[in-house]
Amino acid sequence: REKLEVQCQAEKVRDDLQKQVKALEIDVEEQVCRFIELEQEKNAELMDLRQQNQALEKQLEKMRKMDLRQQNQALEKQLEKMRKFLDEQAIDREHERDVFQQEIQKLEQQLKLVPRFQPISEHQTREVEQLTNHLKEKTDKCSELLLSKEQLQRDVQERNEEIEKLECRVRELEQALLSVQTLSKRWRTRNSFGAVEPKAELCLEVQLQAERDAIDRKEKEITNLEEQLEQFREELENKNEEVQQLHMQLEIQKKESTTRLQELEQENKLFKDEMEKLGFAIKESDAVSPQDQQVLFGKFAQIIHEKEVEIDRLNEQIIKLQQQLKITTDNKVIEEKNELIRDLEAQIECLMSDQERVRKNREEEIEQLNEVIEKLQQELANIDQKTSVDPSSLSEEADSLKHQLDKVIAEKLALEHQVETTNEEMAVTKNVLKETNFKMNQLTQELCSLKREREKMERIQSVPEKSVNMSVGDLSKDKPEMDLIPTEDALAQLETQTQLRSSEESSKVSLSSLETKLLQLESTVSTKDLELTQCYKQIQDMREQGRSETEMLQTKIVSLQKVLEEKVAAALVSQVQLEAVQEYVKLCADKPAVSSDPARTEVPGLSQLAGNTMESDVSALTWRISELESQLVEMHSSLISEKEQVEIAEKNALEKEKKLQELQKLVQDSETKQRERERQSRLHGDLGVLESTTSEESGVFGELEALRAESAAPKGELANYKELAEKLQEELLVKETNMASLPKELSHVRDQLTEAEDKLSHFSEKEDKTEVQEHGTICILEPCPGQIGESFASQTEGAVQVNSHTQTPQIPVRSVGIQTHSQSDSSPEEVAEIISRFTEKIEQMRELHAAEILDMESRHISETETLKREHCIAVQLLTEECASLKSLIQGLRMPEGSSVPELTHSNAYQTREVGSSDSGSDWGQGIYLTQSQGFDTASEARGEEGETSTDSFPKKIKGLLRAVHNEGMQVLSLTEGPCGDGEDYPGHQLSESWLEERRAYLSTISSLKDFITKMQVQREVEVYDSSQSHENISDWRGELLLALQQVFLRERSVLLAAFKTELTALGTRDAAGLLNCLEQRIPRTEY
Repeated sequence: REKLEVQCQAEKVRDDLQKQVKALEIDVEEQVCRFIELEQEKNAELMDLRQQNQALEKQLEKMRKMDLRQQNQALEKQLEKMRKFLDEQAIDREHERDVFQQEIQKLEQQLKLVPRFQPISEHQTREVEQLTNHLKEKTDKCSELLLSKEQLQRDVQERNEEIEKLECRVRELEQALLSVQTLSKRWRTRNSFGAVEPKAELCLEVQLQAERDAIDRKEKEITNLEEQLEQFREELENKNEEVQQLHMQLEIQKKESTTRLQELEQENKLFKDEMEKLGFAIKESDAVSPQDQQVLFGKFAQIIHEKEVEIDRLNEQIIKLQQQLKITTDNKVIEEKNELIRDLEAQIECLMSDQERVRKNREEEIEQLNEVIEKLQQELANIDQKTSVDPSSLSEEADSLKHQLDKVIAEKLALEHQVETTNEEMAVTKNVLKETNFKMNQLTQELCSLKREREKMERIQSVPEKSVNMSVGDLSKDKPEMDLIPTEDALAQLETQTQLRSSEESSKVSLSSLETKLLQLESTVSTKDLELTQCYKQIQDMREQGRSETEMLQTKIVSLQKVLEEKVAAALVSQVQLEAVQEYVKLCADKPAVSSDPARTEVPGLSQLAGNTMESDVSALTWRISELESQLVEMHSSLISEKEQVEIAEKNALEKEKKLQELQKLVQDSETKQRERERQSRLHGDLGVLESTTSEESGVFGELEALRAESAAPKGELANYKELAEKLQEELLVKETNMASLPKELSHVRDQLTEAEDKLSHFSEKEDKTEVQEHGTICILEPCPGQIGESFASQTEGAVQVNSHTQTPQIPVRSVGIQTHSQSDSSPEEVAEIISRFTEKIEQMRELHAAEILDMESRHISETETLKREHCIAVQLLTEECASLKSLIQGLRMPEGSSVPELTHSNAYQTREVGSSDSGSDWGQGIYLTQSQGFDTASEARGEEGETSTDSFPKKIKGLLRAVHNEGMQVLSLTEGPCGDGEDYPGHQLSESWLEERRAYLSTISSLKDFITKMQVQREVEVYDSSQSHENISDWRGELLLALQQVFLRERSVLLAAFKTELTALGTRDAAGLLNCLEQRIPRTEY
């Protein structure tokens, strides 16, 4: 048995091993198939890559050809332009040479005309030689300048070629990057199924770290280069400013030198005329004695010496002009160098951007390589798990992976080569930067030398002015000696003196004109400073106005939100009340169904009619409330939109403030620059600088005007927001009137409910007379108001509980009605439960009503306080205006009688105001008392059961209360706009009187509402007392009559106060209309 078991186990083991071998063979075959497929795919991809490389090479050749063609075309165009420019310059040179030759010929002819006087001719020949030498020097300088221009143009061409070469290098780098990206993608696809040995992985990681370190170093170098570039830019800007200032000064000096040259040419012409006159005089004076001739020759020698001195001075001026020309050429060279530096900076920026792009691409490639390495590691782990593969297949896979690794290493070497090329380019850029630094230093040195030369020039310019003054003094000293010369010589000297005087006067006039111009410029600068200060003040005022307006808008928005929340709460309360009223009406309509005899068929019919009317009223009220709710929702949405608009306006205001701050900074900078330029102008007399400052100031003022126009836009927006807020306030007032009409409708519904209750009590009395068995049930139905009074103290429950209580009991009420129809006899316990439910609902309604009244009172108090504040502010403003007008009148010495009627008028109106407010307060007290007594009568009359005379009193009291309520509402409607008819009195006093009356009426209405609730609570208690004590009926009726008398008296006082206010508003125009109103109101009060 053991042998059999061992054999069975061995067979099982063999079977298992055979199955494993088969599975391994299947796996090996699948892997071999996969490798074959991969090799095929790789071969296909290699073919595609070769084709793509060929296509790319063809495209590159085409692109290079196109670029070369374009470059050749551009170079040909530049050559044509240069040829044209050189031709034009050659023509100008030939023209200048012709002009110079003509002048030389003229001078030679003039020299030939004067051959007698040997010293004079020699002197003139010297001058001509000097002038010719100067001309030759100038022509040499012109030729040198042209050669320098040509050299500069060649340099520009060479640099353009260098730039083109750099662009070609950049393109090649981009193409290399594209090729690297494509190779990396292909490498990913190839190496998705391979594995890497750990040594190769470590090598790759080391290489990656080295590359990362190199990239970090290059980033640091790039940051340092950027900082150096920023420093160079700042230095270039400063030097450009200095060069511009030097240009301005050179232009001014050129203008002065041209004017001086013109003056000297005129003097030379005058001296030539004098010499000709002297030659004629000498010809005529051949017969003069030798002594006179010696004197004349001595004087001529002096004159010639003076002229030689002047010629030397002119030569010095010519040398100065030549130096100025050198400076101008140096300035041109500096400008060209600055342009070259800018071009180099642009090239460096391009190279930096290219380096950043290459760096980003390298980082991406490194990340991709890391991902590939991770994938390879995962695949290695998977392959380690599958150790059951044959060693031959593993060796083949290892060979393939080594081949792939070799490819990756080759690609890495290519990338390193690219990195080396980029490093070389960085070194080239560093060399370029060093060259630019060296050029910058040279430029600074040249600028320093130019400044020194300029100072020397200014010193030298001061010297010839002194020499001119000395020559004028010498001429004035020599006047008495020249009196001995003949008359013609004296006339010539007089002419020269007059010319000198005219030249001096012209110079004085020019100096005076320059001084006036300077004074005008200083005055304009002072005016501009004042305008700038005014602009600062206006900007500050605009900021303060914007802030105040935004604060006002925010406060208005908050107040509108509060009003909306209050109105939403009031609408919810009114909804709850209407739902409770609907349920109560349904229950009142279902009450007559409790009776079981067929003799009482009239009662259900009447109750159904009353129920139908009540249901129609309730449906109208619900429709009205739904409309109000929709209006409230619209108002809420409009408020939200306005909030968003206000936020947008605030953002715009902040942006405008930022712009204003920036402009202020610009203005301050311009002021500082202006001060510096004024100092320079005072030191050097640079009028051009002042003109530039005025132009800059005009630009700044233009910007300020644009800012004012921009600030006018937010002002308009704020005005629009104010208009929207006013519209919202008007709509809220309309909604308040609608909400005020809701209590009227509720009171009307309550009156209808009371009438239905009276009718039900009347029918119950008849039922008591007919049936005695149901007397207990009727007694249980009647104490409903008493239970209301007992449970009134529970005022702690919220509006949510009220809603739940008012909505849930509808189903049991209907079930009760169905039971009363189905069953003929109803138990008193069920009726008591129904009554208790209704009492709870009515109590909740009254609590909500009291809360609504308190909200109304708080709202009215807040409104009155705001109105008081606004009117106080208006009164203060008016008093200030009156004081200013009085001061003006006193200043103009007008008669004092004009101010007296106004004072009497205001005093009279104040007395009227006091009377109206006192009457309003008396009226409020009277209404409170009458309503309290009236409700006492109503409750006691309702409590009586046997007498029919008691039914008439409550109806009269109700009619009186309705009349009083209607009159109060009319007065409220009148108080909303009473100031339209007042023409003889100021508007703010009328509004105060009407506000005081409105407060009195509102206080009386709130007291009426409170008293109604209290009397409804106390009604059942008084009914109970009246049922127990029938002896006190006579006392109660006397008190009722006294209360009615008091009501009539106080209503008449109220009418008198109202008509006083109307008289103050209307005047004596509508006396007949007022009498008619009195006649109509008196019978109302008697009713």
